[in-house]
Amino acid sequence: MLSGRKTKTVAGKKYGIRGKDGIRTQRGGAQHNPHGKETLTRKQRGEIGELAFFYKALSLGMGVAKPYGDSSRYDFIANSGGRLWRVQVKSAHCGDRYGGYCMHAHGNAHMRPYTAKEIDVLVAFIMPENLWYVVPIAAFVRIKSMKFFPSSKRRRSQFEKYREAWWHLGCEGE
Repeated sequence: MLSGRKTKTVAGKKYGIRGKDGIRTQRGGAQHNPHGKETLTRKQRGEIGELAFFYKALSLGMGVAKPYGDSSRYDFIANSGGRLWRVQVKSAHCGDRYGGYCMHAHGNAHMRPYTAKEIDVLVAFIMPENLWYVVPIAAFVRIKSMKFFPSSKRRRSQFEKYREAWWHLGCEGE
């Protein structure tokens, strides 16, 4: 059994039900949607978000370095010329029915929120909208999640002012 969740056996493999969208996840492997097509794992989606940040930062003229290993609370060190920034990258790949995208403001290993001693900025990538939010640590200190509503006319996020706010990393943006 997967952490007390319901399981289903398909072709001899056990799958745990994940979320309202009906996507099933094989333990330790790739995800399969109800139509049998493989989708990406959470880790693979995170890696795509990190690669997208790497490309975006370079296209804005920043220098970017990736620390060795996964033991730092930040994903990248960005150099905008004036200083070095510790950057944590988060990405969302599907929204809810209201057009909202939720991002955790903590790491996967710990439920502890990021602090100013660990990162300088959190960069959130909304993949389906191809939008970026550059949120300084002071804007989300002591909270564990953020919700963005990039395409909703009715719902607005308190973080909307950070959309494409690349100046928080010391650069002009596009």
